[in-house]
Amino acid sequence: MEAKLAAALKSSANSSKPPSSDIVKPPAARRKAEGKRKRGAQPGHSKHERQAFAPDQIEVTTDHRLEHCPDCGGQLELLDEPARVVQQVELVAQPITVTEHRSRVCRCGACQKEFTAKLPRAVRQAGLVGPELSALIGYLKGACHCSFSTI
Repeated sequence: MEAKLAAALKSSANSSKPPSSDIVKPPAARRKAEGKRKRGAQPGHSKHERQAFAPDQIEVTTDHRLEHCPDCGGQLELLDEPARVVQQVELVAQPITVTEHRSRVCRCGACQKEFTAKLPRAVRQAGLVGPELSALIGYLKGACHCSFSTI
């Protein structure tokens, strides 16, 4: 038993072992996976959303609507329901332009189905910021090493 203990405690200082075989740092104790929280909002946490821009802050408003029924090609009538709104901020010469894209809801007169106009792919994929402002944020984060709170 003493021989096993002595063999386990050998190092380059008390044996002919090379220094590269010494354990420099013991392995870190691993955390239990069951106690770790998941990323993002936790259950029961209240939702945080950005406030929409006021109507006087919006310079450009673009309405998107369907010309005809996508199912049967019939005539569509515009409903009084509120439009689905996506607001985007873009960097321009005077420093930003806020564009609101509205996806209008229509009803087909022939088949009485309701439809919402599809927003253009570029608008759907862009999110809150446009390509110019997105590039500036990427530059500030990547090249200038700014924190997200600073940006």
